[in-house]
Amino acid sequence: MKFNRLRNAKLNRPTAVVPVPELKDWIFDKDEVPELKVRGLTSNQLFSAKSVSQENSPLRALSKAISGGQQSEMVDAFKLFTAGSDSTTTELTYRIELCVKGVIDNNGAQVMDYSDAAKLSEHFPNVFIRITEKISAISGDSSIVDPGK
Repeated sequence: MKFNRLRNAKLNRPTAVVPVPELKDWIFDKDEVPELKVRGLTSNQLFSAKSVSQENSPLRALSKAISGGQQSEMVDAFKLFTAGSDSTTTELTYRIELCVKGVIDNNGAQVMDYSDAAKLSEHFPNVFIRITEKISAISGDSSIVDPGK
């Protein structure tokens, strides 16, 4: 066996483009094609997202503690993300985390924050589900070798 090939390989998570014509007037310039680039998440990112969504998660407790008593949009996003109301489900919390970690720009940087993902889920549920389904689907795919290496 030659694990050194695996160790030395330049590997990237798979990516895909998700058409989002419903968002054309909201987040795109007139000359932009209404598409979002998404990436498959690593095992660590998937397990982290699942952990955050669990009711007794240490990350959930931490985020609730951080948001206690402060007034800001970030606190509101934290409250929604951490099920500050009884209406936020474990599945929604998980999918918000997928959306934040999986929607990227052309350089691979995350472009969405928690309040963006929460607003998308609330006002464009069909788009939100389409995006998170695509992230889930390609997260199951293996990394690909960078053709330049």
